[in-house]
Formats: sequence, structure tokens, C-alpha cells
Amino acid sequence: MAQTDLVLALGGGGARGMAHIGVIRVLEEKGYTIRGIAGTSMGSIIGAIYCAGALKKYETYLSNLDTRGVLKLLDPTLPIDGLLSGRKLLKLLRGFLGDTSLEDLPLPLVALASDLATGLPVALDKGDTVEALRASFAIPGVFPPVRLHGKWLVDGGIAAPVPVQAARKLIPNTPVLAINVNTSELPPLQASLEAIAPITDEKPSKPGILKTVNESIAHMQNQLAEFQLRLNPPEAEVKPALKGVGLFDYIRSGHVIAEGRRAMEEAIDRGALAHF
Repeated sequence: MAQTDLVLALGGGGARGMAHIGVIRVLEEKGYTIRGIAGTSMGSIIGAIYCAGALKKYETYLSNLDTRGVLKLLDPTLPIDGLLSGRKLLKLLRGFLGDTSLEDLPLPLVALASDLATGLPVALDKGDTVEALRASFAIPGVFPPVRLHGKWLVDGGIAAPVPVQAARKLIPNTPVLAINVNTSELPPLQASLEAIAPITDEKPSKPGILKTVNESIAHMQNQLAEFQLRLNPPEAEVKPALKGVGLFDYIRSGHVIAEGRRAMEEAIDRGALAHF
């Protein structure tokens, strides 16, 4: 197939964002050329690692990650301006990205954060890559806000959960493919099983704090994303079915990446990118 240029708008969603890896791999295999990436939160992390040419190395890291490895990345902070300081995660990202600047990446990347004072999106396309990512993934209450360019910045998902507008500005006149990883959809088999489950009359257990936070953030970002995508629609949208995957479920990388691959392949098969 002839190569087709496109720009990716990669949404945030914690560990659900690993689905972007599966999406990218299918696009490469099918002959599409990714000209640039706009990313929010985990979408900006995957985007930066891909644009730096380190995605294979990151996939290897994920495939060897276990529960103990995830726990090592969780570093509670005092005083309490967030549950986690994020320092260990920043050190991990330095290992993949070094001291690169956004403007020096082999492929153009813009990372989306949100201005805590105004709630408006802030597009970061210059300066230290890891510092920009630090602002983009600063989930309120989980990670501390970041002071950058004279503003206190938090997670980009507050203002731009799937950054289509930023992607369109990054590479003008190029089709935008948006990836929303926060939908409440389930894979076909799991959806069938859940439909059968109510027949058993089993009382659902009370959600714990992590599940409550995880599902609330996912629903909030999905509702905002759906609204924004109707106002500023991309040329195509892919929605991996990742309901129930938690913010820190990185040990489920195999499942999440595979679902990104499945969703992208299904979209291509049904002709969603044919008009590109």
C-alpha cells in the first residue's frame, strides 16, 4: 500500500495510554507515515518516546515490568501537594529520553498541559522534553503541579483529553487520527460476559478508592473528549476498549497494547482511514 501521511492526537489515561503503542505499530505495518504527534499525559509520554526513536526499548521495559517494578515507581511525597512526587518516573523517562529538547526530537511533538489558573490548554513544543512531560502528566491530586513558563501546570486531560486541535496546528493540511483511550466500551467477548452477569443476581462489591478515582477520571475525560471531538472532529478516531484498566495497571501492558492493535486493525478494515 502507498504511504499516507498523518498526525496523531494521543489521549491521556494513565496505563490505558499504552494502547497507543499497539496503534502505532499497526500504522507502521500498514505503510502509514506518522509526521508528528500531539499528546496529552500518557499520550505525550508515548509520543515523546516514539518521536525519540526509543519505542522498542520502552516496549522491552514494559514486557519485563512486574508488580514490584510498578510499586518502585510510586513515591509518596511530603508535604502533600500530590500523592506521589513523580521523581522516580522522571528518572525513568530520563533513561529513555536523556536531556533532549522538544525542538530537537527527530519527529515533531507537542505535549499538552493545563493552566491551573485558567483551565485552558497549554501547548508545550519547546524546552526540555522530560520537563514538558512532567507537566503534561501531572494528574491533580496524584502528582504535584509543575511551574513552567510562568504558569502552574497540571495534567493536559483537564483541558484537552484528546488534543486534536494541537495536532492540526502541528502539521497543517495533514489528516489527524485521534486515539481516545478513556471510553467505557468493552471488547466484544467481555461485553457479552458482562451482559450475562446480571442474570446471576450477584451484588456488585463496593468500589475501592483506586477504582473510584480511576473510573471517575476516565469518565470525565471521555465526556469532555467526546464533546471536543464533535466541535473539532479529526479525520478519523480510534477508541480502544479498555474499561476497567487502572491508572497504574502497567503490568497489563500486553493486554492494553494488544487492544490498541485490535482497535486500529478493526478501524482500517472497516475503511475508517480510506479517505485519508
